Amino acid sequence: MSMRIATLLKFNTLCNLAFGLLLIIPGWMMSLFDVPLDQGGVYMARIAGGSFLGFVALTWLSQGLSEVQLRKVVVPSLLIWFIVGLLPLLYGQILAVTNILGWFTILLSAFFLTGYAYFMLRPGEQGGMKRVTK
Repeated sequence: MSMRIATLLKFNTLCNLAFGLLLIIPGWMMSLFDVPLDQGGVYMARIAGGSFLGFVALTWLSQGLSEVQLRKVVVPSLLIWFIVGLLPLLYGQILAVTNILGWFTILLSAFFLTGYAYFMLRPGEQGGMKRVTK
C-alpha cells in the first residue's frame, strides 16, 4: 500500500505548523531541544518559524492541485528544502548542539525527503522525472 501525495502533504502541513510555533514562542520550543537562545537566536528562530508557516501555506494550499502539477513544482521544491535542511540538522546533532530530541527532527526530515523523492521519481502516467509540458 503506497502513501498518497495528499496524505504526505497533510502530514507535512501539521508538522510545519508545529515548528511554526518558533515564530511566537522560540525560547520554549528550543528549550525542548536543550538549546538556549540569546537575542540573536530568538531573532533567527522567529525567521525560521515564519518560514515554516510559509511552508504550511504551500503544503495546505497545494493539496487541490493535480498530481502532475504537484510533481512539476511543489514536490521538487519540498525535496530541495528537505535535502538542504537535513544537512545542518545532522551537523548539529553530530556536534551535540541538541539533545536526543534532535534525532526526531532528523528522522522526520528524512521521512519527508524520502516521501517527496518517491513522488518525484515514481514512474507512472505522469512520467516520473519526465518534463511535463502544458
